[in-house]
Amino acid sequence: MLINWFTLVAQIINFLILLWLLNKFLYKPVLKALDEREARIASIISDAESVKLNAMKELDNYSAKKIAIDKERDSIIQTFRMAAEKERIQIIENAKNTAQQLIDNQNNALYNEQNSFYNTASDELIEQIVKITEKSITDLSDTSLESHIVNKCINNVKLIPDNEREMILELLRNCNNQIIIKTSSPLDNTIFLQLQESLKTIFGASITVHWESASHLLCGIELLIGTYKLSWNAKDYIQKALIGITGLFTTDTAQETGTIKESVQ
Repeated sequence: MLINWFTLVAQIINFLILLWLLNKFLYKPVLKALDEREARIASIISDAESVKLNAMKELDNYSAKKIAIDKERDSIIQTFRMAAEKERIQIIENAKNTAQQLIDNQNNALYNEQNSFYNTASDELIEQIVKITEKSITDLSDTSLESHIVNKCINNVKLIPDNEREMILELLRNCNNQIIIKTSSPLDNTIFLQLQESLKTIFGASITVHWESASHLLCGIELLIGTYKLSWNAKDYIQKALIGITGLFTTDTAQETGTIKESVQ
């Protein structure tokens, strides 16, 4: 087989021209297009990674904010619960205090009413007892109740210890030798003179005796020498007896009051 070198060379040249043309107008544009596409894909992937990272950050921020909001919500709820509980306790305490105040006011009113009744009744009872006693003494003896009271006072003065009598004499010197006698009503002149003479015998003739009214001494006498006081009053004995009697009622009232207080608590 004969080789046509001219044809062979021409084909080689054509092939080379074709390769150059392909390289210039096809291969390079394709490579360029591939590179550009790869670059775009890389850019898209990079953008996607950036978006993913941003999304993760946003998710973390959202989670952190959600946790903070949950904590704040729980704190607010707890605060309101504590405030509500405190308010509930305060309302209950105020109600108890109000109820206790009403009970105390009622008890005080009852006590004052009872005390007022007791004082009124005791004063009237003491007055009647004194009148009965005075009438009994007058009927059974030659002396009056007033005379017995004065004699009791004189006997009490005579029984004063010596050291106490020295103190009284010193008080007399400091108050111009003046003795004040107090009774609920003026003493009979004869009885007053008897008392005055007895006091002068005991404390000295230089003393002066003055009388003053004292309504609280319903059945008694009071002797004042400066700051020294010697008194005897039948009302005190009668009141002690009345206190013992009324104590039965006050005990029952106190027990009822205690029961009411326990029920409130």
